[in-house]
Amino acid sequence: MDYAALVCDVRRSRKQADWERVVDSINNTLGCANERFQDKLFMNLQLTVGDEFQGVLRDIGVAYDVYLFLKLHLPVEIYCGVGIGEVEFPLKDYAGARGTAFYRARSSLERCKKEKRGICISSQTIWDDVLNTILYLIEGIEDGWSERQREIIKFYREHPGVTYEQLGEHFGITKQGIYKVLHNARWKHVKKGEECVRMHLKFITNVGLHSIVNHI
Repeated sequence: MDYAALVCDVRRSRKQADWERVVDSINNTLGCANERFQDKLFMNLQLTVGDEFQGVLRDIGVAYDVYLFLKLHLPVEIYCGVGIGEVEFPLKDYAGARGTAFYRARSSLERCKKEKRGICISSQTIWDDVLNTILYLIEGIEDGWSERQREIIKFYREHPGVTYEQLGEHFGITKQGIYKVLHNARWKHVKKGEECVRMHLKFITNVGLHSIVNHI
């Protein structure tokens, strides 16, 4: 069975003031993520060493959604390496964690740090270039967002069924104003890219790495 290992590192952790408070906030966010994705997790997200935390998903298809949840709710910016592959048994804790999923996640994390990217994915299949290119383009668009755009889109992400009218009421602007904010942020492009990432991850989940490699 294939899993998705997430190995994450806090950006600029040495520059964080009141690190103890930051750690408490990180732990609270990880707890919320574990609760929200509890049926998708094989090993809970938890701090491991220093400014690093890890988790293992039995459902590869939600790997990007877990990263997105962490990105939107953590008090700090992170690098996130995702590795898809095998996890060796038995595992008592992360100190003994092994397998291709972890090796690939660690390699992806190092790539994130080198290239200053939020997330990279490694499955050692032909899909890697597609996934990482889409993710890179999404980050490029997001880097140009204003704080107002980030605020509105974060709320929109967390309330996918909300209408433009309801968004406008919440933020005190018109429906047309909401449309303009989302249009200028290229939200439709980001949303389409994210849907494509999820589709490819679900494909890997449904077909399996070995089937993909053998098919190639």
